[in-house]
Amino acid sequence: MVEKSVQKRVRQSIIIYSALAILAIGLIVSLVSILPLYARLKEGLQNNLSYAVQIEAMAVDEYLSRAKDIALQITSRTQIRKKLEAYNRGEVSLKELVKYTRGKLSDAMKLSDEVVGITRLGPTDKLLVEVGLPLPGRDLWPIPPVNSRDVVIHGPVSTGKKSYLLVGVHIIGEKNVQAGTDIIVFSIDRLRHIVEDYPGLGKTGETIIGVPRGKRIELFFPLRKSGSGAVKTIPRDSCLGFAIEKSFQKKTAITISKNKDGNSVITAYCPVKGAQWGIAVKMDAEELYSPVNRQIILISSIIIVLILFGTFGIVLLLRPLTGALQKELAEREQAEDALRKSETQYRGIFNSASDAFLIMNLRGKIVEANPQASKMYGYSHEELIGLHAGKLIHPDYQHIFEQFKEDLQTSGEFYAESINIHKDGSPIDVEIRGTVFDFKGKKHLLAISRDITGRNQAEEEKRRLQHQLLQSRKMESVGRLAGGISHDFNNLLSAIIGYSEMAMEELPHNHPVREKIKIISEAGEKATALTRQLLAFSRKQVLELKAVNLNTIVRNMDRMLSVVVGEDVLLELHIKSPVRNVIADPGQIDQILMNLVVNARDAMPCGGSLIIETADADLDEEYAKSHEGARPGSYVMLSLTDTGEGMSREVQERIFEPFFTTKGLGKGTGLGLATVYGIVKQHNGYIWVYSEPGKGTMFKIYLPVAGGEVEEAGEKECPVVVRGTETVLVVDDEPTIRKLIADTLQPLGYRLLEASCGGEALQTGDTFEGKIDLLLTDVIMPGMNGHELADALKIKRPEIDVIFMSGYPDDVITYHGVLKRGETFIQKPLTPRRLALKIREVLDRK
Repeated sequence: MVEKSVQKRVRQSIIIYSALAILAIGLIVSLVSILPLYARLKEGLQNNLSYAVQIEAMAVDEYLSRAKDIALQITSRTQIRKKLEAYNRGEVSLKELVKYTRGKLSDAMKLSDEVVGITRLGPTDKLLVEVGLPLPGRDLWPIPPVNSRDVVIHGPVSTGKKSYLLVGVHIIGEKNVQAGTDIIVFSIDRLRHIVEDYPGLGKTGETIIGVPRGKRIELFFPLRKSGSGAVKTIPRDSCLGFAIEKSFQKKTAITISKNKDGNSVITAYCPVKGAQWGIAVKMDAEELYSPVNRQIILISSIIIVLILFGTFGIVLLLRPLTGALQKELAEREQAEDALRKSETQYRGIFNSASDAFLIMNLRGKIVEANPQASKMYGYSHEELIGLHAGKLIHPDYQHIFEQFKEDLQTSGEFYAESINIHKDGSPIDVEIRGTVFDFKGKKHLLAISRDITGRNQAEEEKRRLQHQLLQSRKMESVGRLAGGISHDFNNLLSAIIGYSEMAMEELPHNHPVREKIKIISEAGEKATALTRQLLAFSRKQVLELKAVNLNTIVRNMDRMLSVVVGEDVLLELHIKSPVRNVIADPGQIDQILMNLVVNARDAMPCGGSLIIETADADLDEEYAKSHEGARPGSYVMLSLTDTGEGMSREVQERIFEPFFTTKGLGKGTGLGLATVYGIVKQHNGYIWVYSEPGKGTMFKIYLPVAGGEVEEAGEKECPVVVRGTETVLVVDDEPTIRKLIADTLQPLGYRLLEASCGGEALQTGDTFEGKIDLLLTDVIMPGMNGHELADALKIKRPEIDVIFMSGYPDDVITYHGVLKRGETFIQKPLTPRRLALKIREVLDRK
């Protein structure tokens, strides 16, 4: 029963749809044929209206030409012209002229029934003789220019209840001299007959003659619907006024407009050749097109009847052909039902997969996608369908997509790792597998994409951490090497610099050897700076941290930095005031500024500008995630921006490596930026750099905000070395250091006790009966270190002050390079003056 029902529905559908298709085709063909025909017929009727107005214009032209001819005949009568010339010469009187001329003009009026009045004027336009209808006011007289042979027409002119046409022409006498002027009054009944010839124009058609009158147009006769009455006027900007206005401009055309009742009106217009008149013929569009409309309705009715008969015949022919088709369709429906069940199973697997499935045709156009594909790529299912799969591939990996299509069509299998693109433009690391299969009866490509972004990020993070560990170990190794060197090297430099300073103090200012000793001292200072740089980038130097303000430090360095950059570089300070305080070692901040400014100067050999800027900055979690090494928190930013040569990305990746430099041989040590990096990291800060070749470089340094108030040192005068009488216990395993200290302090009045190691110092402390005011000890010594010695000595002598000295303090008296609270430290190499001042500073605290 179900099968028969299906067959019946199929049969009915075929017949109905076939009939509807034939009907639709017939209607379309009819419309395509009838519409152009309808347009051509309408155009023909409009042309007929245009021909009608031109015929009417010719009739008006003929009327005007006849009026001009009659006027010229009256004017050209010789006898009355000579009588007028005699009057002008004074040979006859006005009375005699009037008597003679009146009869002649009365005879002339008989030339045409249309002439209803003649008036003769003298050469000065004085009225001499008047027969028939008198003239209206002088301002309406049509008088041609002096001595002109032109005929001037003026009208319509109303006299009483009727309107007339005035024609003026000069009387030209002997020697072509103007003897006078005749003005002839014509009846316009013939014009009225032309205008009111309605039978050819139906119920709504009419002819209109108009003349310009200022901002309006005067009509010779009332409009058909207005009835009889005086001559009316219409505005120039009305629909009818527009048409007549165009005819004044010698134009011929057709316009379509709406009347006050909302009906379409067709108006044809053209100029009148014999005068500055316009003529138009108008008719309602409904009446004008009515013959065409009736014809089109008749044709359409015939076509519809033919289509219906044809459709009925096709239905009769199709009935016997649908039986076999019904059976075939029933079998197909059963097959499709089985296919739907199979597809339901496939769809469940397809939709629940955790990987993105994309089915595409051989050209790469996506025809189906699972929900995971929409989730992975950010497109809705509707947006994915029809999208070319190549748009999901990163531009740099388009070759993989081409390889994907090629491999699948040759070997049927594909595997690769690539980068795809999310709808928002973000990259997606994917693992792609491909195969070929039949989908809906056609060969298609299947791409299975797995998001491996997390896996790649984990691998990248692993590589980054390994690189950081390698760098950390490298820095640690360099740090240990630098520390080991600096310990012994600073001991040697202490002797060199210390005794150079003593020698210069003892020698007169003009002594020739003094300059040589000064050179030795300066070389020692440079060696000291190099040692400090080694300690700085390995983060092994001692920091004396306190709350400082970066604005104050930058302003204090301004003059010195201006000297460093030279005259070719414009140094600008963009200091945002106020900024929060930071916890830092002021001397190390000076070192950062100096190193970065020197680098900027070297990057601008031909001059440029350098901007130093400070500002408060708060780094959030988002910023920290996208900038390696940054941590969220409150900072003060110090930035330096130059207009120099800039750096490539490859150079930027290595600028903080120790001994890496792009400068020529002998022009750079490669420690400047490594030192800056080490100082910033030791301050728990963050440094960021941006540069492009040829566009300059920007460094931004972020230092953590301090909680306390700024410890303002102010500007101090150079302190004077003060003598003392206290007892100082000096402990150092290096004899030259002990000798330098003794030669420095004994001349100042101090009493010195010396020891070469911790054990010897403790023995001296036990045996010496007097007060020991100060322990001055090296930090790194064989056996007991300096900190252990101080702790042991304070057990018996708690009042003793301690100064630690070292060229490489390690973590004995520091915590991560920061001096422990309450400890006093002096950095080697020692100088006599700095040592004496530090000792006096500590002893004077009590």
